[in-house]
Amino acid sequence: MLPSLMIVRTGVIVRQIGEDDDQLQEIGRLAPGDFFGETGLLAGIGEMSSLRAMTSVTVYEIDQESFAPLLHDRPEMAEDLAAILSMRVSAFNESGIAGQHHASSKFALLKAIQTVFRAASFKRVRAPG
Repeated sequence: MLPSLMIVRTGVIVRQIGEDDDQLQEIGRLAPGDFFGETGLLAGIGEMSSLRAMTSVTVYEIDQESFAPLLHDRPEMAEDLAAILSMRVSAFNESGIAGQHHASSKFALLKAIQTVFRAASFKRVRAPG
């Protein structure tokens, strides 16, 4: 479980699943602007895949202490991130590869984010008009 959100600045990272190195299956790639580590940072869930740098990689690291004010100032981010987490967990569970099973609903993940960040409430704020 990564305690930080990592944002790819440069390079390419392959996301793989499998029991050992001989049976790893590529399930996606991360490029500049993509991120990983959100499951640990946001929901306290371990990584569902292995990551391997395909090229030289530079990442930005955002730890929980730095990320918390962003979620408190922009609570709609929690909903967006919960939706992304839900899609990733669902895609992993549908792959048929054995591993950790977690609630993949957006609601369950939003609640996990709230728990991890000990937020009283994340409410969607809508601009007038």
